[in-house]
Parts: sequence; C-alpha cells; structure tokens
Amino acid sequence: MKSEHERLNFRTNTYRVLKQVHPDRGIASLAKESLNLMLHDLGRRVVCKANELVKHSKKRTITGNEIIYGAKLVVPGELFRHAEAEMVKTLTRARNAAGGTRARPINRSAQVGLVFSVSRTENLIRANTQYRVGASASVALSAMLEYISAEMLELSGNAAYANKKTTIHLSHLNQAIQSDVDLKEMFGHMVQVVPHSHIHHELLPTRLQKR
Repeated sequence: MKSEHERLNFRTNTYRVLKQVHPDRGIASLAKESLNLMLHDLGRRVVCKANELVKHSKKRTITGNEIIYGAKLVVPGELFRHAEAEMVKTLTRARNAAGGTRARPINRSAQVGLVFSVSRTENLIRANTQYRVGASASVALSAMLEYISAEMLELSGNAAYANKKTTIHLSHLNQAIQSDVDLKEMFGHMVQVVPHSHIHHELLPTRLQKR
C-alpha cells in the first residue's frame, strides 16, 4: 500500500514532462523534490480558493469550474491565461471521452491526454477539502499543474544549457523562477536567491502554446 507521501507526489510525472520539453536533460533529485513541493503547494492554494467558492455558492461539490476560479486567484497574468486554455481544452477532451466508447479500459490521464496523474491530483484535492470532488476537478487541476511544470522545466532546462550542464539542478530551477515575473510571483517565497544568476535572453522562450 502506498504511503500518504507517495499518493500525493508528482516526481514521476514531472520527469515525464521533462522528457517532453527537454529530452536530452536530466534533473537532480533535490531539484525534482523542490519542484514537487512547489506544485503541491500551488495545488493546495488553488483548492483552498475553490473551497471558498463552493462555500459561497452553497454547493457540495468541487468541479472543474471551481478549480479554474481558484487558479485565476492564485496563478498570475499571462501564465494563468495559458493554463486556463489548457484546462478548458482538457475538460473538453474529458467530456468527449465520457460520451464515447473505447475497446479497452485506460487510466484517466491517458484518456484525456495528460502526463500528470489524475488520480494523484484527486488525492491532493481530497486532502485539502471537506467537499465532494467531481471528476472534472481533478482533470482541471492536473492540466494546470502539468502546464506550469512544463513551463518551469522548459526555463530550467534552458538555464542548465546556458551553464553548459546536462542536468537541471536546484540553482537552475531558482534561476528559471527568478527570470519569469509570473513564476516569481507564485514561487518566489519558496526559493533562495541565486547570486549573480543569469539566463541568456535568447534562451527564454515565449509561453508554451501547446502541451
């Protein structure tokens, strides 16, 4: 039986996302664990905001709509706009999948085209709410966490490349967060300032348009 820590961690998921955005990069265990803690904290904050909406609307269930609302209050600026697009797109795939038939059972993540585990995200929601959890809530939060992890790993991989490293270390993750105004607003309180950190301007991509 999996421990509570294993049921709530996203380390395997983030490594799979890394191989999508930087197939030739690895990630150090400390950086992987730090990223996991940041995503866990982000998910918890989004769920707390979703709880407020459910309470205000006198509902009993958290759905994808409440998760999107919570994300809007926690994820800043342009980063939220792209994350919202990913959530809406994934929820549409989930609705289409629910209405169709399939030859053999597949897990919920594969069904909606996600790398992040929908089941683990559901565990995260349940650990932070007293309300019922609708299927769309875990799908929406998984899509958001996957998009933001891809953004962070893209920038971290670029920072590693700029420093001629093949492995992403914690310093590269910190550099990525400090280089992006939205990420810094969300996670700046969770990282240490890296002295003389610098990422070449040409290595900083525009927002990921598709994941």
